Amino acid sequence: MPKRKAPPIITIVGGGSPHWSPGLLSDILCLDALDGAEIRLYDFDLAAAKKVKTLMDMVAKNRDRKTRFIATSDEEKAYKGTQYIIITINTGGLEATRNDIEIPEKYGILQTVGDTVGPGGWNRAIRNIPVFMHIAEVARKWSDDAVVINYSNPMALLTQTLYENCDLRVTGLCHGILGAMDLFAMLFGVDKSKVKVTFAGTNHFWFVTDARVEGKSAYPMLKELIGKDTLAEYMRKQEVKGFELRKDMDVVSDLYHQYGYIAYPGDRHVCEFVSGYINDGPERMEELHIVRTSTDERIEAQKHRATKIDKWISGEWDFDMGRSGETAADIIEAVHTDANFVDDFNLLNCGQIPNLPRGVVVETLGFVNTLGFTPGMHGPMPAALVALTMPHCVAQKLIMKAVVTGDRQAAYEALSIDPLCSHLTVSDKESLFAELMKANRPWLPKSLK
Repeated sequence: MPKRKAPPIITIVGGGSPHWSPGLLSDILCLDALDGAEIRLYDFDLAAAKKVKTLMDMVAKNRDRKTRFIATSDEEKAYKGTQYIIITINTGGLEATRNDIEIPEKYGILQTVGDTVGPGGWNRAIRNIPVFMHIAEVARKWSDDAVVINYSNPMALLTQTLYENCDLRVTGLCHGILGAMDLFAMLFGVDKSKVKVTFAGTNHFWFVTDARVEGKSAYPMLKELIGKDTLAEYMRKQEVKGFELRKDMDVVSDLYHQYGYIAYPGDRHVCEFVSGYINDGPERMEELHIVRTSTDERIEAQKHRATKIDKWISGEWDFDMGRSGETAADIIEAVHTDANFVDDFNLLNCGQIPNLPRGVVVETLGFVNTLGFTPGMHGPMPAALVALTMPHCVAQKLIMKAVVTGDRQAAYEALSIDPLCSHLTVSDKESLFAELMKANRPWLPKSLK
């Protein structure tokens, strides 16, 4: 009988996060193959990491697991000899996020999430890329064969940063595909296991280019199903269930009726990739039922999550988390046990979408094993979808160039070409650029200050 491999060593960068850590760690504790793992909770906020450790020690004991948790703010202790690195950080925290949301508001850009594209995503990228360059450097220094899983946004740019600064096995993970599969399952009244989809694009803005339900082509059936209604009108008549699905999906519906394909099923993200939804005034947003989240609301949500951890630790509430729906634990299990696992991956475009630029990170199906991550070959995207996606791929390249080389002109161009800035004058763009750069000054590389 083959000898069982030693349990893995896993580092969570941002391990004190009350948003990410409980779910991801609960997932790990659910898998027998990972029992006994050493999990390092690395965070500058050591008190937060220690609180997560206290909780997870209790959960591990209740589940009769041998997994050990270590809270640390020491970089070497976090990375040295680790085999798996999961990243869940936002440089500057929610007060830095305030700049992402509130500065663009002055220019009529009412961002909903502000973490991927638009001025908010641009701002977040500029301050996070230097940090991810450092993570790549120390990961390479202390662990020369790790698997790196990124959950931080902007997903495509930060995953690309890891690719360009280390030669480890790297991917970015997002859970939107769960919503897409649930959407088709809900629409046709079948179990999700009966749904198969293929999709392509960039993170938070991909399109389901083909879908089959019980083996039958789904798009002709969808057209027949909704009849004379729009998809949004049909959805509002249904009992909507599924991963992050809402009755009001007006933007996804609008894009479907224009181009014939279902986009990432989340209006709050999708509306930030094209002009005319959140840079056309609050009346347009109200008409399309687009929901914004203010920074203060995000801060309150973060406090609520921290309070939940306190209540779990005190025993006032039972820890009720099973599997979160995220797949980081499944990926670690697959690599650790030399198995194959198929998932939705953000990977460097090496031809899986041949009509998007090579060298940027795109999102498609792929698989992972001990060799690392291999993208599935999607093939060319429809031309109209390429036209919608391309500005963001170009901006991705310009932002990387700006931060790596200190090229302020490239940074300005990336902001200027964003669709959410399409209504601005040149003077407005220059003013927005100056304000965002000033707000980011504490985190900028010296070359851009």
